[in-house]
Amino acid sequence: MSRFDQFIEVILKHEGGYVNDPDDLGGETKYGITKRRYPDMNIKVLTKEKAKQIYYDDFYMKMHLQYIKDDSLALHLLDMGVNAGKRTAVKLLQVLLKDCVVDGQIGPVTGRKASSADVLVDLVDAYKAKRIEYYYKVSLLRNNQKFLKGWINRVYST
Repeated sequence: MSRFDQFIEVILKHEGGYVNDPDDLGGETKYGITKRRYPDMNIKVLTKEKAKQIYYDDFYMKMHLQYIKDDSLALHLLDMGVNAGKRTAVKLLQVLLKDCVVDGQIGPVTGRKASSADVLVDLVDAYKAKRIEYYYKVSLLRNNQKFLKGWINRVYST
């Protein structure tokens, strides 16, 4: 089983099936794939296999997660990218890294700095804390308070 195959099982568990919550800015959603991001797609008939392909092409590959050697950190980045946007996910990491440009894109420099962090376990824990901090801020906007508990549970179950 590839690294992505392991990750996608966690992502799909977090995202669940079809929803159309009026308070969710993504709008109509299935397996976490949103009508807002994919306006020409018929979300109701989206298959799990098609969702996996989208996650691989549009998230895993575009986020350049191959530069992140630690599986736990890479999974958190992917999960955050899916939930809050790819650039947001990467910027949260880059803020934690010493002398790292915060541009929202993973490249060799971000990957190297993440891999050489003094204590990688601490970096993963710090990243989790950044995710939770972000979710608290977002929960104060619109009707997002109802999503906060689920978002925090997501961080701890990743």
